[in-house]
Amino acid sequence: MGGILAVAAGQITAETMVFIALTALFVVMTFVGIFAMKSDNEKAKKGKWRTKEATLFLIAFFMGGVGTTIGMQKYRHKTNHLYFRYGMPALAVLNVLTLVAAAKKAKKIALTGDFGVI
Repeated sequence: MGGILAVAAGQITAETMVFIALTALFVVMTFVGIFAMKSDNEKAKKGKWRTKEATLFLIAFFMGGVGTTIGMQKYRHKTNHLYFRYGMPALAVLNVLTLVAAAKKAKKIALTGDFGVI
């Protein structure tokens, strides 16, 4: 069984739940990353209190790397800083690789049918 039927039948694995949670976190944090870069860019233009660089990197580390990278390029913000220019895309790759690894683990268990049921 797959998808919704597996959930209804109680055959969803911990690995699948981890993948679902990571995917949801990835989507939310992507939007948070874009918004954080936009917000910080607007604050910089207005001379207001700024978002700490460490906060931007934390957002990127916790599955928001794609969003911060998109925001950085879209709003031309922090692109002159080498640690942002290379650090944010590196974290984006790490985020995507984490999702791919979780998907492979969940898929492997789903394909073998080993749901851990005794």
